[in-house]
Amino acid sequence: MEVTQGYSYHIKDEFFDEIQDKYLMSNKENGNYCPHFLAIRDSKNRELYWMIPISSQVDKYKIIIEKKIKRYGKCNTIIIGKFAGKDNAFLI
Repeated sequence: MEVTQGYSYHIKDEFFDEIQDKYLMSNKENGNYCPHFLAIRDSKNRELYWMIPISSQVDKYKIIIEKKIKRYGKCNTIIIGKFAGKDNAFLI
């Protein structure tokens, strides 16, 4: 499979079965579909792509952003932006 920067992808359940990491976003939660991931090419290693989780739960993440800004003065782990014409949270 060829990955293209800027496109969104679903990651197979088998990946999450094999890589059991409590910090990874779950592939399916509460009966929902697999999350979308945005492919971003690494600037130093052109063969590596970062798969950024995308969430439609914007209100939830706006609250988290506000809390992080209050505590740390910034939030560089969540960005609100457009995906498929709607606001979404990109979980960096």
